[in-house]
Amino acid sequence: MNRKEMIRNVLEGLRQVMVPLWHSSRANIHQLVSEKYGVTTSQFHTLRRIKGGKHSVSELAECLRVSPPNISRAVDELVQKGYVSRERLEEDRRRLELSLTSKADVLFSDIHQELDQLLEKDFERLSDKEIAKLNDAIEIIKKVVAPKKRERK
Repeated sequence: MNRKEMIRNVLEGLRQVMVPLWHSSRANIHQLVSEKYGVTTSQFHTLRRIKGGKHSVSELAECLRVSPPNISRAVDELVQKGYVSRERLEEDRRRLELSLTSKADVLFSDIHQELDQLLEKDFERLSDKEIAKLNDAIEIIKKVVAPKKRERK
């Protein structure tokens, strides 16, 4: 098998595992956040974006491809639930900066812990050797998906 064929096999293998893993993770997240924490999946993704650095309604609307009024309503609900705080910026009083509260930090910590526990059960059936191989493969995949540094001219 030549290099090009090997790469195609890798890509096909990734497609076979990534989509089911993604769907399973999303289903687990949806179940956890809605049933246990009273947060919709959409609200959870809004929280994730705020955690990831989107600190204004306009940034969130653009990132999530939702209208600003819809994001504003979602943020209002998250503020009421105690997950988000809003603060006016001194340099631009028209702009509100969004940030997560400690309650949101606990939410993320709890959800990640519970998701890890669910996934750990799936990985229990693997041998130590298989887990080591999987760790090696993940390190290799990180090289492929790592942000590429832009070349400066």
